[in-house]
Amino acid sequence: MKIGMVTDSLGHLQFEDMLKVAAGLGIAGLEFNAANWTSAPHLNLKEMLKSSAAQRAFMASLSAHGLAIMALNANGNQLHPTDGERQSAGVYDSIRLAGAFGLDTVVLMSGLPEGAYEVTVSGVDAVGNSSAPISHSFVIDRTVPQVTAQAQISGLTTMDSNTL
Repeated sequence: MKIGMVTDSLGHLQFEDMLKVAAGLGIAGLEFNAANWTSAPHLNLKEMLKSSAAQRAFMASLSAHGLAIMALNANGNQLHPTDGERQSAGVYDSIRLAGAFGLDTVVLMSGLPEGAYEVTVSGVDAVGNSSAPISHSFVIDRTVPQVTAQAQISGLTTMDSNTL
């Protein structure tokens, strides 16, 4: 088993300092945040795509600390109605860089805007048999629920209620 870490977890550190800390913790590999929901403090995606020299220097720094890249991360919302195109470009660029690094993993996480949706799927097996379509409707609602909790605690003379 290899222990890895997402580099944004040490986003407050400079690249070399982050590598030193990761190596000191016994981390074997790193998942570098490359695009979208990150400031990508340790990997300049555009620069890496333009320069094989930058790619080699990046890999040499990792190697010098006994570390490897486990994956690139391009979390975002490619389906966003106004920002999806930019975020999709970040995904595609991350995939291109993963190819240049010889990686087979790019981590994605996507979300949908609030609203009602319907998904319809059907399957086809290896010999061409098709299933009937199955549909499922759902609603994305990002409204935070309000919960009121009350408790009597021995020794207190007042009762408070808090909204969580």
